[in-house]
Amino acid sequence: MKLFKIFSMAALFTAVSMVAVAQTKTETFKVSGNCGMCKSKIEKTAKAAGATEASWDEDTKNLTITYASS
Repeated sequence: MKLFKIFSMAALFTAVSMVAVAQTKTETFKVSGNCGMCKSKIEKTAKAAGATEASWDEDTKNLTITYASS
C-alpha cells in the first residue's frame, strides 16, 4: 500500500510538471516595416528566434508572437 501511495504521488507530480511545461505566452510588439516582403522577413526572423507563431500586421505595425514560457 505504501508503494502505491509513492507511485500515485510521483504520477501526480509528473502530470503537474507537464502542464507547467506546456504553457505558452503571447506578446505584442511595435515593429516598423512597409511592405509584404518586410512582413515575411519579420515573421521568419521571429520564428527563427524561437517563436512558435508570429504574425505582423502591416497597418498597425504590431507583431504578435506566441512562445513557450519555460
